[in-house]
Amino acid sequence: MKKTLFIILLGLGITQVNAQNVEITPLYGYQFGTKLDYFGGYVKMEEGSMFGGTVGFNTGRNVIPQISYMRQTAEIRLRDVVVAPTEVRVSDANFDWIGIGVIRTAGTDELYGHFGLGVGLLVSTPTNTNTAILEKGLNSSSRMFFDFKFGGTAMFNENIGLRIQALFQFPVDWGGAYFGYGTGGPSTGVSFSSSSTIFSLNGGLVFVIPQ
Repeated sequence: MKKTLFIILLGLGITQVNAQNVEITPLYGYQFGTKLDYFGGYVKMEEGSMFGGTVGFNTGRNVIPQISYMRQTAEIRLRDVVVAPTEVRVSDANFDWIGIGVIRTAGTDELYGHFGLGVGLLVSTPTNTNTAILEKGLNSSSRMFFDFKFGGTAMFNENIGLRIQALFQFPVDWGGAYFGYGTGGPSTGVSFSSSSTIFSLNGGLVFVIPQ
């Protein structure tokens, strides 16, 4: 986590030197949930809302480095031939996505599209665990992630606009699980992994602050 924060601060310092203006974009959206099948059942994240925002540094070259934060709250449900033959709620969870990235823009100053890539740290925090299913509960953990986004922005004037985008987030699994549990052995353990893609649509107002 310390290394990730250092990279974020370094990127902030570099882009501040070259930025022509700063873009602050509060975002609110809807994530569509995801499901991971495994032998004997599945575990899934229900759909729900997510919110956060980005701070971008417009370099004037159609490239905008960004720092981003998104908070997602979701219900985790499970169906398992051994633990839960019928689908049950396992836990609620908060997911905090802290990232850095860059978007490339194309169009006019008044109306333009964008696509971009990012990397960051995902912190998952289970809450309200169903102890009838998981006696020991679930632990909070951190995991690296990558994301991809594309969308468009319409500027009302030089300082305020509206941005809408699609966001794909990919948690990375290095042979472990950032959210999971076991029932006595790895054969019955389940987890979200890099095969789980979180898709959401979000949007918000863009506030441009000249430098």
